[in-house]
Amino acid sequence: MDRHYFALAGGIRCNQTASPHLKNNLMTGNSADTGGAIACIQRSSPTLINCTLTGNLCRAGVGGIYCSSDSDPTIENSIVWANDGVDVFATSGSQPVVTYSDIEEGLA
Repeated sequence: MDRHYFALAGGIRCNQTASPHLKNNLMTGNSADTGGAIACIQRSSPTLINCTLTGNLCRAGVGGIYCSSDSDPTIENSIVWANDGVDVFATSGSQPVVTYSDIEEGLA
């Protein structure tokens, strides 16, 4: 995904229990009001394996992955680095599971 803009999720929006498996993806240069690269909302639980999210922008401070409403993404062997604002942000009961990954600012 490269250089997309949407109000919620510049790259990928997972909504209403969506649980895609994303493998070997590069997401860069996307922008949104919230979740520059990915937004996980309403009980969605995507799996990211060997993905790189970098250089994504946002207006509300979450350039990498935004999680809300009981969404629990799995981030494995991935890099989330140098995005605008926070790289991974979880709210409303969401709990990202991160293993063997490099996240610049950790989880917020």
